[in-house]
Amino acid sequence: MRNVISIDFDNTISTFEEYKGDTIIKGTPISDCVDYINLLFKRYKIIINTTRAKTVAGKKAVEKWLKKYNIKYDLITNERVPYDLHIDDRTLSFKGQWNSEFYNEINSFKSWNEYLNSKKNNLFLILLIGNINTGKSSYVDYLFNDINKHSIDYDELFEESINNRLPYENFIFNPKSKYISLVNIDLYKIINGGKVESYLNKRYIYKQVENNIIENSLKSNVNVLIDKRNYTILKRKKYINIANKYGAKVIGIDFGSGTSKELNKLENDSDIRLFSDIKKNYQKPKLEEGFYEIYSRRK
Repeated sequence: MRNVISIDFDNTISTFEEYKGDTIIKGTPISDCVDYINLLFKRYKIIINTTRAKTVAGKKAVEKWLKKYNIKYDLITNERVPYDLHIDDRTLSFKGQWNSEFYNEINSFKSWNEYLNSKKNNLFLILLIGNINTGKSSYVDYLFNDINKHSIDYDELFEESINNRLPYENFIFNPKSKYISLVNIDLYKIINGGKVESYLNKRYIYKQVENNIIENSLKSNVNVLIDKRNYTILKRKKYINIANKYGAKVIGIDFGSGTSKELNKLENDSDIRLFSDIKKNYQKPKLEEGFYEIYSRRK
């Protein structure tokens, strides 16, 4: 017989800002919860415990939401049922003693998102979105003209990682300013010791270096701008998940799928093919993906 895990719904499985009724669920899955709940489902009986289930309509709304995101479970209820473990954003683990330490822990309690918001209310991850040759890089220069942006010496960073005998996947970068801008070509330089080379044979390393720079920046309360194409929902999801993990607000700046005028300015055949491919597969960013705000800079 499987052990039972009870899991709260709002702000534990689904993001949550404001209650507007049992049947109104505006949230999206909290980072990685789908994969891990489905992994737990293989070993445990999963009970979704939510006050929304006090009404038939509310229970059906939760069922519909879970089905939409392919989250597996055994039961949805608003009643207290026997369980072996309960997961909730508003619980404390009792350690066996009622004392001053536990009293203080109760008085200072904050849910995970309240804690992150209190620490990082003005922390941002900015995603540039759009085709090549649509003005993204020029906009970055404009945006950072009067902002304290960190200037990276990639050769120096590479040498530092070698001197400290850090494997690529553990590469750590601690920026010293308010913003850091990440561009593909800059990451090529980190991975290839200052040289601009293809990363096709080093994709795992590339992703690990990028992840570590983003995560270490957000941990240090440093805003991150991703100067890449980010033209599909899947490509954006990775960055949005990392931002959610550290309580950063995600800002999308959409440059669009590209115009015929921008295409005609390209001379290189490979750039023309790339432009056409991006235009074909471009997906317009939407707030439902997890964006705090989206700005359009389409011409």
